[in-house]
Amino acid sequence: MLPDHLIRVVDEIARSVAAGEFWWEVGIMTARGCHRVSMTFAAPPLVVRTFLLAYTATYQASVSLGEAFNRAIVDALHDKVMAACAGIAEPATVELSLAGEQAKVWVSDAEIERDASTATTIEIKGAWINDLTGETWINPGKISRGKILSRDGWV
Repeated sequence: MLPDHLIRVVDEIARSVAAGEFWWEVGIMTARGCHRVSMTFAAPPLVVRTFLLAYTATYQASVSLGEAFNRAIVDALHDKVMAACAGIAEPATVELSLAGEQAKVWVSDAEIERDASTATTIEIKGAWINDLTGETWINPGKISRGKILSRDGWV
């Protein structure tokens, strides 16, 4: 369970973002033969900065708190993703991708590299779905993501 102050951050993110582009991201390198839901959300720079600071702080406090915070945001944005995918993608597959343990919320790498303080988009990336089996695929290169975030902050 998240502390009240983090629940308020999650609620503010969900309230403040506007749905952007929805697409199926196709695995090219490590996730060959897989795809996942991806979507951008426009957000005021202050909301994005608050997200980054809270995200980093929760992971630095503990990996389990960071993962709970990440999951709370994915769940809070669920309905906006489902509305955006209507008529574009199979809802059951989108649900599976969003429910996967490696689903995450982040800020685009390009915005962080330029200047995270002016970033205006939050991205949601679902878990990878194997095209042949329809099951979620765990990216072995991302298994330690929580530990890396806990140790190094956003990378």
